[in-house]
Amino acid sequence: MKKRVLMFFSTLMAIALLAIQGAAASNNITLKIICANTGKVIYTPPESTQYAYRYGPAILIDGDRIDIWASAPPLISNGVRYGNDSIEYIRSEDGGKTWTEWKTVLYPTLNSEDKWSTCDPGAFKYGDYYYVGYTGSPEFRTNPDKDPEVNNLFIARAKNPEGPYEKWNGSGWGGNPYAITRYSGDGVGCSMPSFTVKGDKLYMYYVDQTEDHQDWNSYGNISVSVFPLTDPNWPGKLISNNRCTNEPEEVRYCPSIGKFIGFQLKGGWDYDSYVDVFESTDGVKFTKTSSFRNNFPNYSHNIGVSGNNLGQLDLNVQNYIGTAYTPTGDQAWWGHWHTKFIPLYIKQQSSTSSSTSANASVSSKTQNKPSSKPSEGTVTNPSSTESLVESAMESLLESENIQSTQSVQEELSSASVVNEPDEQKSGVSVWVYIAIAAAVILLAGGGIAVYFLVIKKKRI
Repeated sequence: MKKRVLMFFSTLMAIALLAIQGAAASNNITLKIICANTGKVIYTPPESTQYAYRYGPAILIDGDRIDIWASAPPLISNGVRYGNDSIEYIRSEDGGKTWTEWKTVLYPTLNSEDKWSTCDPGAFKYGDYYYVGYTGSPEFRTNPDKDPEVNNLFIARAKNPEGPYEKWNGSGWGGNPYAITRYSGDGVGCSMPSFTVKGDKLYMYYVDQTEDHQDWNSYGNISVSVFPLTDPNWPGKLISNNRCTNEPEEVRYCPSIGKFIGFQLKGGWDYDSYVDVFESTDGVKFTKTSSFRNNFPNYSHNIGVSGNNLGQLDLNVQNYIGTAYTPTGDQAWWGHWHTKFIPLYIKQQSSTSSSTSANASVSSKTQNKPSSKPSEGTVTNPSSTESLVESAMESLLESENIQSTQSVQEELSSASVVNEPDEQKSGVSVWVYIAIAAAVILLAGGGIAVYFLVIKKKRI
């Protein structure tokens, strides 16, 4: 009897150890991300208009449907100008082949806390509502001594992405807006929200320039606020707020690997623009894992990375990065910006394998990018191009500087891609394994206690 009991508990402990090993293996999965091709221009400003732009796109993917919100020039209606920025919206129902016309859906409320601007949108959908967060300002700050507060974050919701929207008012929805971030001091404030959902909690990342010494040109820290989505009035129920390490400006939770994936634009407004990629298990402490610059536009600024309706990075669908940029570089008018929509190639790999040991390095401005004509095709997955795409993508991933040749560039422009599915089945959340291990250990411990306290005691 004693031998059978010991064998039983030994088996349980072995299962627990295997579960813990599975958790460790899941935690070792990392993502390698590059631009699949040069993408498609989804906004071109009129040549004769200086202030014409759609920057900072918020992108949601739902099957073949793609929703995009972006910062745009101010709404002028019946001779009334509504602040300095508005938010416009477009949609595709066929995976990006065709698009609706840009339409203004959010703009400042006169004589309110956001009366100067609504810009830098972030978006997600939860339940019946689309939520759009944005940077709002009560006035344009020209004198820090007289205007100690400028930017804050606001949130609005609508059942239709085209509106009408109702803004958070401090206790409910509708009426004059009330900021969901509030601070005191001489800093510029809070801006550029990015949303992602994990479980029933919302993570809101934003640029934090609230310290007294931070002005418009200061480096922006990244903070994250967590809210409970189980409460319909969640903007007033802050759970926590923390300053992030390594500070990615755009963050997506990836359920397949149980990690938060962060993106940070480097070389913004400069010739050598590229993107750093970060990963985190807790959504606060981020570690850089790679970079990508191939096929990414020069002179880029204000990026947006796609997510599903929950703002998550879904590896089963095609993902994208959007960015505003200036093709003419330093000679461009301020506020005269194009917008690109670029498919991403994403591959899961073990962080301990030799093939993932080299991160993309930073090239100098003298290293010219390929000058081939941008591909403006849509992204699908015809089987006839799968081997070509896989081979081309692997060569880019293995290249230390992620620099493509002209021939590879042309191949990618004519081919279509989706996310690499390898190892997706192993990407179960680390918490699942931990829960299994904990349950097994508790069961084993309980069994041992019963044996010694009940069975063995009866024998005595």
